[in-house]
Amino acid sequence: MPNTIPIETCESQLSGVNSHLQQIEKSVFDHVLGELCRVNPGRDREKCDSIFGYYTHAYLGPCISSYLASRAAHVGGHALISQVLELEERMATTFHKGALFHDTAIAHLMSGSEAGYEYLIAMADEEEMRTNAPNHARGTMNLRSGGLAEQTIIPRMQFAADLLNAKIAGHAADFSFFTSRAPITAAQFHAWRQTLESLHRNRPAPPCGLRGAS
Repeated sequence: MPNTIPIETCESQLSGVNSHLQQIEKSVFDHVLGELCRVNPGRDREKCDSIFGYYTHAYLGPCISSYLASRAAHVGGHALISQVLELEERMATTFHKGALFHDTAIAHLMSGSEAGYEYLIAMADEEEMRTNAPNHARGTMNLRSGGLAEQTIIPRMQFAADLLNAKIAGHAADFSFFTSRAPITAAQFHAWRQTLESLHRNRPAPPCGLRGAS
């Protein structure tokens, strides 16, 4: 086939893309770590959110928009967070890492890692508790708050609700037809999804020989 790209060319071009992404990641991370050293914000949430916001807007958001959420989740979760924790130890201080954990959690959710999402959301909630204990009860973080959530989670919850309500396909057999209830909202779907995931995690293990069976 005359238009087929040779395998060697594909490998070389993809390797070049990976190298370019690594340069971008190093630049973004160097900026974040450098600002943490320069400002030394401690647990000042406004200052920390501003510093970590650069990471969100310069790297996480563009990655998710470019279908690179899994890379953003891996790099953010395994590289930047680790480097921030190491910096805290070297500087003998702690930063408010709520925004860092929250937005990296969204990258995990967008890449299909529910476990990573829930872990980091719990960490973000703990950060909020430590920074703002009198005004925040542990476990009450709004999982759909924040600018990145507005761009990612909320539109997908709305799409799922529209699909169930037959606004996408226009079929008569919609959510109301099957349940005799009012059309489901995006907020209701999100709450249902969380309950379903909890039941899925806690269900008994299948009998020996049936693992993996649906």
